[in-house]
Amino acid sequence: MNRKFVRGLLISFFVLFLLIILSLFVNFGKIAAVVYSLFFIELFFFTWLYSRKITAKLFFRHFIGFLITSFFFLLLAVILSLFTEVIPVFIYYLFAIDALVLIVLYTRKKLKKQTTNLDKIGYAVSILIPLIIIGYVVYMNFLPFGFEKTYVLDVGAIGDTTITKQIYLEKTDTLSEPIQEGEQKFRTLKGFANLMFKPRIALKDAIIDIEVIGDNVFIIPPKIEFDSSKYKWNLPIDFSKGIPDLLEGDAEFIDGCVYFDGQSSLSYPNSHNEFEEGPFAVYVEWTPENNKENFQQIVGHYNWELLQEKNRVRFSVGRMNNKDGEFYPINYPIDSDFFNNKHSVLAIYNPSKNGYIEFFVDNKFIERKYIGNDIIWKDYNENKPLTFGKSLHGIAKYYIGCIHKTMFNYENINLLNKTISSFYPSGDTLEIPVVGYGKIDSIEIKVKR
Repeated sequence: MNRKFVRGLLISFFVLFLLIILSLFVNFGKIAAVVYSLFFIELFFFTWLYSRKITAKLFFRHFIGFLITSFFFLLLAVILSLFTEVIPVFIYYLFAIDALVLIVLYTRKKLKKQTTNLDKIGYAVSILIPLIIIGYVVYMNFLPFGFEKTYVLDVGAIGDTTITKQIYLEKTDTLSEPIQEGEQKFRTLKGFANLMFKPRIALKDAIIDIEVIGDNVFIIPPKIEFDSSKYKWNLPIDFSKGIPDLLEGDAEFIDGCVYFDGQSSLSYPNSHNEFEEGPFAVYVEWTPENNKENFQQIVGHYNWELLQEKNRVRFSVGRMNNKDGEFYPINYPIDSDFFNNKHSVLAIYNPSKNGYIEFFVDNKFIERKYIGNDIIWKDYNENKPLTFGKSLHGIAKYYIGCIHKTMFNYENINLLNKTISSFYPSGDTLEIPVVGYGKIDSIEIKVKR
């Protein structure tokens, strides 16, 4: 074989190897599959050349010696990775390549010693079966670079709630039976449902894009990216700078926050007709201390309350419509670790034909509760103003802790979208909340690496 040809192959081999290492840090898309294919073709061609004992024999002898030596170091790194997260993931790929080449060389050598074709076939099969099993296990636990696949759930079609499928909707009372209009099939959602995704591939190191197609339905991401500084607030109260003149009371400004000591409160005079008509959003940053009492008001207006309790944070609106109207609460369960730490909350009231209240704590979606066309009964609070630190309800307790910010907006803030882009799953089974009051046509999940 021509030495220049072999030298050219060696150069291209190492270039491909460098590209593979680079692909661990840069997304090559579908080109990655070509790079990997060419690399493995050349790798096995060199292995075949060595086993044939032809040109470049000395080089390959050193090369195989390097593979055998590095095998033990890579094996040690893989074992260490079971106990530490310091070892990078590409070590697994290097170990797999190294082991595979050595197995091929060993198998070829053994095949030469078999006397009949039947013996050779039997020996090859005995090696091939465990390799297939190992390859399947690797495929199930590590996505290849450049992998890309789209899963589509046709909502309303047969099997869209079958739990043995890779992608399905959980049955709930809020999800209608399949509906067909002409050739179109769909379901309606009136509230909340879970989309379940259990692909027969590993999701480790995968990037997920999700889109729901329909009317007035939304995907809930694992974490809400909310920055209060990016919104214009009708009444921004920054307690980190002191107590504004518009408020009255005996709470104190201490160490960059307004502190409520369990005997103090603040109020906003002449605000009894505000914060109750039309949509509003209230954003608060606070540090609670008292984990013994319930109904500690952070801020509220009597006909709605944002409360710190010993085992939950609560947003409640009501009474609704009239003196006999309902209350609508949303609760966020907590434990003792929640206290003495700073937190943020966004509470939303959005009255409409399909109105709702919505609650976010520490940039996490808690719940959207639909209230139909109910509205806050404005006369419920009579002449009671906006208050901080203690509600004017008879069962209320004084709040103990800091309030850092309280921001009011007289418009609805919608943080939910129909898509989630570039989200990294934490396991191989995803439970994706879908919320809304409308029609779901289909849901697409794109998995890529």
